[in-house]
Amino acid sequence: MVASPTNWEVLLIGGSSGVGKTTVARRIGRQLGRSVVHVDDLRLAFQHSRVHLPDAAGTAALYRFWDAPVVWQRQPARTISIRRRWDQS
Repeated sequence: MVASPTNWEVLLIGGSSGVGKTTVARRIGRQLGRSVVHVDDLRLAFQHSRVHLPDAAGTAALYRFWDAPVVWQRQPARTISIRRRWDQS
């Protein structure tokens, strides 16, 4: 059974890289006359607006890479090491 567009407002599609999430989302969007928004687009909009989330930890996580752009210049092993320490705090 396929849900009618009035039964829900947001449909989240998840999966690994390259499995076809965008293709499926576009097809569903076209079929139901709905827009497709990617999580990365929402994250960037939040970051550009400098919004503060209700949860301080969520706000910190949102801006972690935004406020420290040098992280993208590090070697992958160094970035993973830093992330593990950050996740444990």
